[in-house]
Amino acid sequence: MSDRDGVATVRVRVLAPGRDGTLTCQVLSSAQIDCVTAATVEELCRDPQDSWVLIVAEEALTRPGMDLIVDRLSGQPPWSDLPIIVVTRPGGRAGQAMRAVGALGNVSVLDRPVCIDALVTAVRAGIRARRRQFQLRDVLRDRAEADRRKDEFLAMLAHELRNPLAPIRSGVGLMRMLDLRDPDLVETCEILDRQVRHMSRLIDDLLDVSRITRGTIQLRKARVDLIEVARQAARMVGPAMDGRGHDFVCSLPASPLPIEADPTRIEQVIANVLANAAKYTEPGGTVRLTVEEAAPAQTAVIRVEDNGVGIDPQVLPRIFDLFAQADRTLDRAQGGLGVGLTIVHRLVALHGGTVEARSDGPGRGTTMVVRLPVASEPADGSGSPDGPAGATTARASRILLVEDNHDAADMLARALRRHGHDVCVVHDGTAALETAPEFRPHAILTDIGLPGMDGFEVARRLRREPNCASSLLVAISGYGQAEDRRMSREAGCDHHLIKPIQIDELIGLLDRASHADGDRSR
Repeated sequence: MSDRDGVATVRVRVLAPGRDGTLTCQVLSSAQIDCVTAATVEELCRDPQDSWVLIVAEEALTRPGMDLIVDRLSGQPPWSDLPIIVVTRPGGRAGQAMRAVGALGNVSVLDRPVCIDALVTAVRAGIRARRRQFQLRDVLRDRAEADRRKDEFLAMLAHELRNPLAPIRSGVGLMRMLDLRDPDLVETCEILDRQVRHMSRLIDDLLDVSRITRGTIQLRKARVDLIEVARQAARMVGPAMDGRGHDFVCSLPASPLPIEADPTRIEQVIANVLANAAKYTEPGGTVRLTVEEAAPAQTAVIRVEDNGVGIDPQVLPRIFDLFAQADRTLDRAQGGLGVGLTIVHRLVALHGGTVEARSDGPGRGTTMVVRLPVASEPADGSGSPDGPAGATTARASRILLVEDNHDAADMLARALRRHGHDVCVVHDGTAALETAPEFRPHAILTDIGLPGMDGFEVARRLRREPNCASSLLVAISGYGQAEDRRMSREAGCDHHLIKPIQIDELIGLLDRASHADGDRSR
């Protein structure tokens, strides 16, 4: 018999006093079962993950021996439950054998004198169980490898999809800066912007559901105002509501409602629930967003109600399952992957909250209720969450843009120049290193997936240039997982923006950096 790790034969290890161990191995060998004796408990427990069955005499289960066995077997991986056969002293089951059953779990007890058939049968049963465990190990290993490859594929797919979206979004931003008077052109700009946002959300959802199900997502919690976060989410889905002619009603209190949360993720939760309500509510329907504090439980309650298609009672318990869709024909018509509510459920749970779906059935609308813990008062008793930073006046900056996609570089450079910035565009790392010392950029925007020298290496080398050491350095990439952000930080980047970038977000970064360094020479 063999397994994929190169264990050529079934290995049964026996620890018994005197000649008992040798005799036991002779009996098992006559039954074509490979067997070796162990002289000590340490030898018995050597390489437990490669062992198939352990046979141990009760005499070895003294306190030191028992403790060592428990210690060695406690580190088994989830798939492993090594079978152990304890042979008792003559006269029946003694205390040590019963202690072994309680401490070790997968234990069979045989009384002396041992019947040969009973011993062989017990060992063969253990071997069969162990073989199934090894098979499970291989399945888990294959699944982990498949998950790894899937994640790599999704990251590459997201990168490739985000690249062509980048010049489209920059172009839309540029069009909005122009004096557009033709109503058709204005409407075209709005449609393009909505569709780019929708495509970006689909890409983000694909990556998020992979990260969340693997438990690799990281929250960046801070004390934030839930009311302001809800307003931002409402603005995000406003165009979708308008596009379907919905009566979108927001009932938000005037006073702040502080929570300890990742504001981006909570905004995503609210936006996903609102987008789901918009999608499953017929044109002209009503969607209502309400946020309030439930006293005295110190709980923030977010409620989204619609008068849409409702949820069948049989579907309701599965509404948060991955890829669950109440009506696939309708959902395909409106777009979506069936992952939005799964993301909502996992993100809310990570914040210590709950989410609940309610519906009286098809055609009777749906209510989604999210509950989150309210933040405790600060120790100094001071106030409410920080509000948005005040508006600042933009200052012209010299910006070095490193981007190998010519269309993306051209559109972003045009948008930045419209904001008054001096932009120098290069298309590879070598050109960036040659240009930067003389250009002396206030800010450097570099793509990561550059040909030849990647953006990380470009950032590291530019940071060593005296004229770039204090420059604002922003990575712009279609890759946005935690590892990508970590590598950006280690390369010296101040920020990591995901394609297609929001031009307003980039302008905000540039403006804040220029005001922080307001006395620099120009």
